[in-house]
Parts: sequence; C-alpha cells; structure tokens
Amino acid sequence: HFSVTGTHFSSAGTHFGATGTHFSTTGTHFSATGTHFSATGTHFSAAGTHFSATGTHFSATGTHFSATGTHFSATGTHFSSASTHFSAAGSHFGATGTHFSATGTYFSATGTHFSAAGTHFSATGTHFSATGTHFSSAGTHFSAAGSHFGATGTHFNAAGTHFSAAGTHFSTHYYCTMTFVPAGHLFLPFNAIDYI
Repeated sequence: HFSVTGTHFSSAGTHFGATGTHFSTTGTHFSATGTHFSATGTHFSAAGTHFSATGTHFSATGTHFSATGTHFSATGTHFSSASTHFSAAGSHFGATGTHFSATGTYFSATGTHFSAAGTHFSATGTHFSATGTHFSSAGTHFSAAGSHFGATGTHFNAAGTHFSAAGTHFSTHYYCTMTFVPAGHLFLPFNAIDYI
C-alpha cells in the first residue's frame, strides 16, 4: 500500500496520514496532521501528542491521564483513583471524594462542605467557622472565633476554656469576686470585670 503522494508505504497497514508521511504498522486510523497516534495505532489526536495507557483517550493540551485512561484535566496533572473527579483548577484531587474547596486545593473524602478559606473540613461534619480553623470533635458544631468546645461537642465558648460537666454552660470570664453587706441584708456576687 502506498500513500496518496506515492512516496510512502506501509508493509502491514493500509492507511496513511493526510500528509502521506505517517502510518501505523498495526492500526488503521490517523490524525488530521498525520503525526501522532496511539501505541495501539487505533486512536489519534487531532492536535495533541499524549495518549492514555490504553491508547483510547487523549488530551489536546494535557500530559497526564487517570488510572483508567478515560479522564484528564485540560490544565492539571493530577487525578483521583476513581478517575472521575478533580478540582476546578485541575491540580488537586481526592482519593475517593468528589468535593473540592473553592480554591480547588483541598478536598474531603467523605464531607461536602469546606470553610470559607477552603482549607479546613470535617471528616464527618458539614459546618465550619468563619475562619475555618476550629470545629468540634463531632465535626458538626463550630465556633466563629474560639477554639474550645463542650464535652458534647455542641457548645462552645468564644473566649473561655472551661465548660460545665454537661458541656452546655460556661463562664464568659475566668474569675469573679464577692462583696458582703451588713448582716440581715442580701449579698450579691458580681463580676469584677463587668462592674469594677
């Protein structure tokens, strides 16, 4: 078999590239430019130069494919083991997850919500603080500015560090003082910080 120009031939194949200069010894398909084709010689890229391991998928601009060779990122180089999900930036992925942060750099294998900063998440929870840095061990409650939670993980103290046994009550300050009035009168505790 010879090419249209009559200058190239293939002893085994029957198809040539549009330019008549490239062919596959085993395959039957060529690209429009006749310059690139897969290892198996059955698939090609019109403009790209990289193929998946299976030789069935390619990326016009990218160079990396997923494990199954069926998904890729136009700009990125990383993929998930599931080969189906990657970040918008195309540069980060989750091993099994399908959700990424707004920045496309962090993911949660099981969760679906990220902090505003896109850098913190809870393995089981869905809520985050404004700063995205603190949340309860249960992963369902958070503090807007604080870093301490009650034993139950449902209450927090923005400034303090001590909670009641039930984990539901706390003091806004660390200490208070008492003042006493003459006998027969009430004595009232008051917060030194608030009243002095």
